[in-house]
Amino acid sequence: MASGGIGGIATTNYTPPEYATVKDYAQVSCSGGLFYSFYLGEKSILGVEIVYNYMQNKRAYTIEYFNTADKLIGVVTNTGYDYMSYVTLPILYSYKLKRWTPYIGFYGSYQFWHDGRLVQSGYYENEIKDHTWHAWSSMKDYDIGAIAGVMFEISDRFMGSLRLKYGLLDLKEYESSSQKHLYQITLGIKYNVLVKGVPKSTTDE
Repeated sequence: MASGGIGGIATTNYTPPEYATVKDYAQVSCSGGLFYSFYLGEKSILGVEIVYNYMQNKRAYTIEYFNTADKLIGVVTNTGYDYMSYVTLPILYSYKLKRWTPYIGFYGSYQFWHDGRLVQSGYYENEIKDHTWHAWSSMKDYDIGAIAGVMFEISDRFMGSLRLKYGLLDLKEYESSSQKHLYQITLGIKYNVLVKGVPKSTTDE
């Protein structure tokens, strides 16, 4: 199974300082892995997966500087880019409705690779800010979250899937009122290796 879409880190309950703005941007993400599923009844299906997830995050922090006469003397933006790889283990419950199969579940994931950069741009008084550093956000290397989606049958062997994942843990490693959560929205396709003699499985990434 394989999928692609958008994702990143959603920040909630954060109030920036005066004269500052913060914006998070959804970035490209992709997934791929293996699955196994079995019928619990005529329409109920339980599935387990092992999935590789690649995700990116972009966050821009802009601050305006004023002098004592309240005149604008600078605007500086620090934009952070994070690149993350996870191994994820979802457990899913599906209910087959003819060609459509909605599903829900939960997952646990472990971050085994993390890199990033920080780009500074803008100006302060007479100085132009144009710098790049090798840096990344400090965050926990594990997560637990919820999954919801729907499968649609393409053929006996191929299924498509629309999936939403949202992390339930706060990824920050420091105490504050704000919270950071992973999210991912993907559109994917699954290939059934075994078809003859077994019910069609209905899980996908």
